[in-house]
Amino acid sequence: MKRPVYIIILLLLSWTARTQNVATNISDAKSAYSNGNYEDARFALQQALNELDRILAGEIMKLLPDQTGGLSVNSEKDEVTTAGGTGIFVSRYFGEEENTYAKVDIVDNSPMVSMVSAFINNPMMSAMGSTSGQKMIKVHGYKGMIQQDADEIEYSIMVPFGDSMFTFETNVKDEALALEMAHAIPLDKIIALIN
Repeated sequence: MKRPVYIIILLLLSWTARTQNVATNISDAKSAYSNGNYEDARFALQQALNELDRILAGEIMKLLPDQTGGLSVNSEKDEVTTAGGTGIFVSRYFGEEENTYAKVDIVDNSPMVSMVSAFINNPMMSAMGSTSGQKMIKVHGYKGMIQQDADEIEYSIMVPFGDSMFTFETNVKDEALALEMAHAIPLDKIIALIN
């Protein structure tokens, strides 16, 4: 029983240290800027942005559920990557790759945003996509695209928001189930956190 208490205390100390790191880096940046040392000011701001990205990615990971569509999280495959103040990548895997699985990715500054946005905002592209296994959908009220793949991934669901992209992939054979599983992810809360 003591072990969970120690873990909670360590997590709280880690959170406090991280927020202090952000404040310290911002203070260092102000001081360097005031002294005309722009290189150090820039470095300190980059460090603060890196730490904010790590904090944001951790908060997104906390929002992701432990299961979807009856598939439990495979936490060994959880991935959180920050890109030096220019974005984050958060990934969670459910189930087993050799069986039924699902995968969630949240990517900040995604290069796919413009392509998916063009598809969902252009009726002509949406109409052409319907013949190639793509169609418009909504997840938690946000427009996106579902694509049926011929490969090992049966369905990909992509929802752009701002300059970020939510992607849900699963090898289930049923489109309605794939959409239901994607709706188990609190996309609305993730978007509120990021935007």
